[in-house]
Amino acid sequence: MPTFPDQQLYIGGRYVPSQGGRTFEVVNPATGAVLAKVHSANSDDLDAAVESAQAGQKVWAALTTVERSRILLRAVALLRERNDALAELETLNTGKPLSETRSVDIVTGADVLEYYAGVMHGLEGSRCRCAKAASSTPGRNRWAWSVPSAHGTTRSRSRCGRPPRRWPPATR
Repeated sequence: MPTFPDQQLYIGGRYVPSQGGRTFEVVNPATGAVLAKVHSANSDDLDAAVESAQAGQKVWAALTTVERSRILLRAVALLRERNDALAELETLNTGKPLSETRSVDIVTGADVLEYYAGVMHGLEGSRCRCAKAASSTPGRNRWAWSVPSAHGTTRSRSRCGRPPRRWPPATR
């Protein structure tokens, strides 16, 4: 008997069974015991997940950087609050030592989210229309993101081998 109930897919903000009805077992590598039956996504499930993610991205993009930062910081708080329980699950699932999952895995995941929550406050810039598409892929838009930078020598973000350039360009 599995330790955990069936693990359904998470699509559109809710848990749903796979449309194909297939599952697979997650096994504790140390004991061979079945931890859970996990629903296996098929192409219809993937299409639904992509559609949901695209809709969610529009909602995320409409948030201010402060709102996004608050959401990430809430995730950090939850990870830290539930560190021991999550570490035990990770150990059961992977067979890694509990001391490692408690002091490294969940902690570093929280640290990364906290870093990005802090970085968001410094995001500034503007979108501008480019004369030439930024991508050679047909159908890609011609928008670029301009970020203010300090005056002085900077490295170019284009092809390798180009020399550093002065920004803004010197005027004579």
